[in-house]
Amino acid sequence: MTLMRTRILKVNPVNPEPEIIREAAVLLRRGGLVAFPTETVYGLGANLQDPQAVQELYQVKRRPFEKQATLHIADLSQVEAERVKVTPLARELMRKFWPGPMTLVLARPDGSTIGFRMPGHPVALALPSKRRRSRWWPLRRTSPESRRRSPRSRCSKPSRTGLTPWWTGGRLFRGSAQPW
Repeated sequence: MTLMRTRILKVNPVNPEPEIIREAAVLLRRGGLVAFPTETVYGLGANLQDPQAVQELYQVKRRPFEKQATLHIADLSQVEAERVKVTPLARELMRKFWPGPMTLVLARPDGSTIGFRMPGHPVALALPSKRRRSRWWPLRRTSPESRRRSPRSRCSKPSRTGLTPWWTGGRLFRGSAQPW
C-alpha cells in the first residue's frame, strides 16, 4: 500500500463543481481512494471494478475482508448488475427512500448478501455516476475512520489515512432532508 499526500478539495455541497468530480473520478479509475461527504457521515470510496483499490480500502481501514462495505450507486441498473434478488418490497423501498440515507441489503444467488445505498448528497451521488467507457461503476464505501472511532459528520481536516483527495463539504445534517 502506497500512501499519497493528502489533498483537501473544497467542493460545493449543493452543486458540486464538474471539474472536481472529474478529478476524483480519474483518481478512482487509477486505483485511488477518495473521502467524500454523504448526507449522514463522510465516506471513503474505492472503485468496485478495481480489486487492488478495494483491497487498499480494507487495508487503510484495518477492516476484515469478510466484513462487507456498502456499494454506493447512482442508478438502479447498478443494483441489477450485481445479480442480486430484488423483491417487490425492495423495489418499493428503493422507489420511496432513494436517493437517501437507507442501505438496502439484498441476497445474491449464492446466499451471500450485499448492501446498496443511493446517497442523497449531491457530491456522493455524483461520484458513482461518472461513466467509464459508457459503463456505470459503483463505489465500495465505508467510513474513513478506524473501527475504534465514530464516523465524522463534520470535516475540516483529514484523518491520518494518507488519502488524496479529501473533500470537505461542511457540516452534515444527520437524518435531515434539508439541503446541506
